Amino acid sequence: LLSISARPAQGGVADARELDGSGSGTAPAQTDSDSLKRKLVRLGTSRLYWALTFAFVVCGVTTTGFMESHIVAFAEHKGMSAQHGAFVFGLLSAFNGIGILGAGVLADRYHRVYLLASIFFVRALCYGALLAVTKYWQLLLFGVFFGLADYSVVPLVISLVAGYCGADVVGLGVGVLLLWHSVGAAAGSWMGGVAFDNAGDYDHAIWICLAACLAATSALVFGGWGVDEQWRRRSEVPAGTAKDDEKP
Repeated sequence: LLSISARPAQGGVADARELDGSGSGTAPAQTDSDSLKRKLVRLGTSRLYWALTFAFVVCGVTTTGFMESHIVAFAEHKGMSAQHGAFVFGLLSAFNGIGILGAGVLADRYHRVYLLASIFFVRALCYGALLAVTKYWQLLLFGVFFGLADYSVVPLVISLVAGYCGADVVGLGVGVLLLWHSVGAAAGSWMGGVAFDNAGDYDHAIWICLAACLAATSALVFGGWGVDEQWRRRSEVPAGTAKDDEKP
């Protein structure tokens, strides 16, 4: 990381001279505010980035917000012990790591937008299954599958922001997404508590999370339609042929 920070070009990260395309050896004169404005405009005019933003709000609601705040209370509500709920939470967290690694490998091989949409769809299926959970072993199975579909969104999202919006905007782009994820997390935690206090169970909150995951799936499918293939075609052009391909 220190090497990449000190010499971005050698670390595979384009610097200001490369992104400017001038090759002059000097970065274009610009103020920090101008640079930030251009990056925000680039993000704000990206159809895919808006889809990612909505999906990350939903991600915050359905993971850190509802699930990680209420999984122990849910287990107790179903007649299990707090220790059972805590173990399921730990199991879910362990499979988070497996999901992240697996998604990272798949991101280099397959359509990343549709992979991300598939993760949210699997998350919706997990919430549907949660409605029928009454026994501890069922909650354990839920923890495994939900864990695989939890943090596995991270490598896909970072890869999409870098590949489609630009390597120079990854920090800002992912930072904004994480901001909205935090907003969603706060809303999801609050929503779960209010739903339980009003209805005496978590069914309403689970249905809301299920519907939100399906909405995120749809937003990614339509918001990213054709985007990933275009980026892959540009990235796979052999060196020295890009200019010829751009000719009418």
